Amino acid sequence: MANRLRQHKNILYQLERDFGGTVVFHIPTTNTYGITSGVTTRAFTDITTRKTIVLPNRLTREFVYDLSFIASNKNFTYGGFFDQSVKRMIVRRKQLRVATVQYAPELNWSCTYKDITYTVKEVNETEDGAGYILVCNTVDKEA
Repeated sequence: MANRLRQHKNILYQLERDFGGTVVFHIPTTNTYGITSGVTTRAFTDITTRKTIVLPNRLTREFVYDLSFIASNKNFTYGGFFDQSVKRMIVRRKQLRVATVQYAPELNWSCTYKDITYTVKEVNETEDGAGYILVCNTVDKEA
């Protein structure tokens, strides 16, 4: 078992060298609600990682429509297309440490890679507990 985990670490190291990129993770820390203005202000803690494994995009076209038109037996349904980009990232646990605080990814996190902001949709921990596999998505544009 130890030999297989060693192979995993070697593969992750090689992936970091080949596909490593700088990713900024945004962790929401506090929300402030203005009573008179109604504005919610969120404060974030940012963690910058230098060598996060960023795998290629998966781009899909989605169609969203209104169910009320289908329920009333209309012949035409109003809806719209949009392109959704899904990106997988592998980050080591030691990269998510700031000073003495160790963070674990959560679903309310967001991240920025090459000036595109992604939201974390899924978090999986690696078998040896040394890292996390993140599935992140963003809406590219309306079609």
